[in-house]
Amino acid sequence: MLNSSTIQKKKQDHPNYGRDHGMTTKEWWQDLICRVFVTAGYKGKLSTLRCVSNELWDRFEEGTDWEVIPHSHETLSALRNAGITLGVVSNFDEYLKKTLAVNKLDHYFDFLVTAVSAGTEKPDPAIFHHALSMSGMSPSVSGHVGDDISHDYHTPKSIGMSAFLFNRDSTLPKASLESIDQNDVISDLRDLSRLVVQH
Repeated sequence: MLNSSTIQKKKQDHPNYGRDHGMTTKEWWQDLICRVFVTAGYKGKLSTLRCVSNELWDRFEEGTDWEVIPHSHETLSALRNAGITLGVVSNFDEYLKKTLAVNKLDHYFDFLVTAVSAGTEKPDPAIFHHALSMSGMSPSVSGHVGDDISHDYHTPKSIGMSAFLFNRDSTLPKASLESIDQNDVISDLRDLSRLVVQH
């Protein structure tokens, strides 16, 4: 229901979850939810929308309504056991930490960088430089994996990092993959361990 164009407009009006405009993350999300309903044609009471947004926020904050991609634990465990420093670089807000903990993923990671903590978001290279600073690693020995070609592949590549594109269930349009080194594309997270060793 969260229309991507509505979210993008919201990000343009109030980037970084509204922090520069004095908004809390909760206020930002609640305003977004109300905008989505109004954009979809809702003409009821604002108080009803507030109740809906509060309910959705509570569920969002619990961190339980997320899918853990198959083989995540297996892959992260293998990488960690190989002595690789692991971190998260995400356009999420500060509740990502709790979401990872609820889904028993937090203990794999040495550091966590969100748009809120970095003050910027992907595809801005600054968020990757922030992550590199936290990790103590140089770009040449660092890599990033994600499912967005611009945010997760081209940007880290542009600053000298390795990058891997997660094309789960081969859902990315074939035309968009023409600019990608096919050796960097994975459809199963277990392939990531092999690729990281090669790099």
